[in-house]
Amino acid sequence: MPGPRAPRRSSRRPGRRTTPHWLAVVLLLTLTGCAGTQGAGGSDTAGSTEVRFAMTSRVAGFWPLYIAQQKGFFQQEGVDLKIITVAQSSVQSQVLLSGSVDVVSGTPDGMLLARSRGEDVVAVAAFRNAPVASLVVSKDVKSLGDLKGKRIAVSEPTGSDSFFVREMLRSAGLTERDYQLVTVGGTPNRAAALESGGVAASLLDQPQDFVLARKGFRRLANTMDHVRDYAWSWVTVRGGWAKQNKESLVRFLCGLRTGSAWFYDPANREEAIDILAQELGVSAADAGDTYELWVRVRELAPGMQPSAAGLEQLQRFMTSNKRFEGAAPPAPSTFIDLAYLEEAAKRCP
Repeated sequence: MPGPRAPRRSSRRPGRRTTPHWLAVVLLLTLTGCAGTQGAGGSDTAGSTEVRFAMTSRVAGFWPLYIAQQKGFFQQEGVDLKIITVAQSSVQSQVLLSGSVDVVSGTPDGMLLARSRGEDVVAVAAFRNAPVASLVVSKDVKSLGDLKGKRIAVSEPTGSDSFFVREMLRSAGLTERDYQLVTVGGTPNRAAALESGGVAASLLDQPQDFVLARKGFRRLANTMDHVRDYAWSWVTVRGGWAKQNKESLVRFLCGLRTGSAWFYDPANREEAIDILAQELGVSAADAGDTYELWVRVRELAPGMQPSAAGLEQLQRFMTSNKRFEGAAPPAPSTFIDLAYLEEAAKRCP
């Protein structure tokens, strides 16, 4: 089992659309970037190909990626992975379009907006087609109705986590005037805001919800009780880049597919739990609870296949919030491109 990895250094080139704003974004990527455990692409490792990947935050949703790194599945495919963190979907789309990264993963709402404006972005795979996140509340909150007049942490006001929060509170008869959504960023930030007392509730992914539950906070509601099919954590690329770098993308998807299949093999249960605990710095108990839940509900998308129905659900939410600003939402058939995933499935079934 590999030990903890040293901090990783990222090498990135500015995109063609760099402005003072983009300079700040690129500097942020450089500071937060980290390289994979494989050799440097195209130089230190013969035949390797570099893939620059942006994730929302270090959460359990990227379990297949952590597995592929630690088990050497990317190395077997000749992929030199560079990872950065870009928490907000709106910024993810800008970073992808700038050329600062090759692949991003998160809720694809920003990508749908870009596509509706004519940008060449496509979804090629999915880590998850629905969240199994918990609305975790402070110790004095006993019911959803108790959140009236309270502050609730979300990633951003128009983010998908805010959609789920609204759906939950609507079921309790609360309107958007009855509570305040506070923008704090990804799951780790939302967990910190709740634990510090800055907010009364946060929608949290695993294992952060289990971590806070052990500290006395309450897991009051779950997204699976409200929406079961949703484009939650998808893999998106620029269409032109994918065509020019088909081999690199297929190798990358092969590594992820192998990691996902390895996760679901019961023989790997203990090691899978250990990998998540190590990657996120959580206890084996919290990682174990996450594993049992995710295997039971099949949380990781089988074969990493995106759900067209889940995409339509996301589009309905975005349309209701007038996010397309008069443009037509892209048809699933134009936004989802399965050719690269199908090629990967042939190579690594």
